[in-house]
Amino acid sequence: KYVERPLLVDGKKFDLRCWVLVTGWNPLCIWIYDESLARFCSDPWDLCHIGNRFAHLSNVSVNKDAYNARAEAGGGGGEQVWSSETLAAHLAKITGRPDVWRKEVQPKIKELVTVSLRSAQNEIKQRKGSFELYGLDIILDDSLQPWLLEINLSPDLRGTTPVKAAIGHAMIEDMLTLVLDIGLDALHKVPAI
Repeated sequence: KYVERPLLVDGKKFDLRCWVLVTGWNPLCIWIYDESLARFCSDPWDLCHIGNRFAHLSNVSVNKDAYNARAEAGGGGGEQVWSSETLAAHLAKITGRPDVWRKEVQPKIKELVTVSLRSAQNEIKQRKGSFELYGLDIILDDSLQPWLLEINLSPDLRGTTPVKAAIGHAMIEDMLTLVLDIGLDALHKVPAI
């Protein structure tokens, strides 16, 4: 079902790219990276023009050309990607609740991630010594309720924007520290989340 009342920022729809590392399926061992990306559509959201992919699809690969063309024409166009820290500050400003991201939105996202991965837990064959990184795309509605759009296997980690490059690079370093330095055997004994 299409989310008909998405949370908008300056009239534009966005989604969140959350990175989730699974180091075990039975028991389920999930590591959710604290930072996520808010990826913005390049055109204002309008439910009457559902065919406008620049207003309804927030993927960086879909919108980069529109953002680049506007920047070259001197029109600016705003940021294509925000960090979750920037989004948290924006949410605090518009709601008047300073911890709305950390105390309200993030716990709901963690629950959504957990429920989603548990639904596949009995279908996945765990190989010893393996792990998987997923990119979950989540949208917030205007009441700050998160909705899962899709789960991506092998998510795009290219640094296509400065924000994405910085956060993605840090996430990869943390992931490798976790699986290589701590080790997968030790991680299976640690309850994640």
